[in-house]
Amino acid sequence: MPDAPIRIESFESVADGCAATLLVSSPSFMRTSSVPALADAILEALPGLVRHPCECGSAHGIAAELGDTEMPHLIEHVALELLAVSGAPRRELYGHTTWNFARDGAGVFHVSLHGAPPEDCENALRQATALVVAHMFDPLSRSRAL
Repeated sequence: MPDAPIRIESFESVADGCAATLLVSSPSFMRTSSVPALADAILEALPGLVRHPCECGSAHGIAAELGDTEMPHLIEHVALELLAVSGAPRRELYGHTTWNFARDGAGVFHVSLHGAPPEDCENALRQATALVVAHMFDPLSRSRAL
């Protein structure tokens, strides 16, 4: 695999979760729509994602949003779903993905997860990042369960 197109730069524990800074290394990897069928494969592997609420403003629901959104936003939702399937109370889980390229530089995103212990949130973000990156470069992984 080439150098990771998305990497976690830092973590910070917060009382009810964690906050992380992610770096997308190239504009060509900024959006999920840059990798054909990526969101569909992730949704197929993690069907609980279709129940996720999202305040993104999309009138077409989370499935459509994940088909053309920022990669770290997809990672946020994958991490939340990994927490849920591992037993964290789904109703208490939530996250946010924000960015300010003028302040932080191009490709720098801030992802926070809440509703689970900080170490669980950190592990979920690490796993979610690895899964999304693997699916970006390995077409076979798109046909296998996560």
